[in-house]
Amino acid sequence: MLMNVLAQVETPANAGVADIVEIANLSEHGARLLGARQWQPREQLVISDGTGLGGFSARAEVIYCEALSNGQFALGVKFAERNIISWKASSAEPRAGDPR
Repeated sequence: MLMNVLAQVETPANAGVADIVEIANLSEHGARLLGARQWQPREQLVISDGTGLGGFSARAEVIYCEALSNGQFALGVKFAERNIISWKASSAEPRAGDPR
C-alpha cells in the first residue's frame, strides 16, 4: 500500500537517536521508509507516530538502507510480527493488511 505518512523511528537501545521518516510503502510484512539518517542492516527499530498517544507502534529490523540522490536514505524494514501496526480506532487511516 502506497502511503505518505510521517513516523518516528528510533532504536530501543538508544531512545535519544530518532529520525522522522515518511512511510512510502507499507505491507503486513514491512515497510519502505524515507529519512535523513543512515541506519545499519540488522539494527532493531521502533516505528511510531512519535506522539506517545498510542496512534501506532511497531518493532522492526532494518533489511537495507540505501543512499538516494537527493541526500535522503531509503530504508527497508521487516516487522517483528505480522499485522503489528495498529492505528487508533478513531483514525481514518487503514490498518496494515487492510485491502483498502
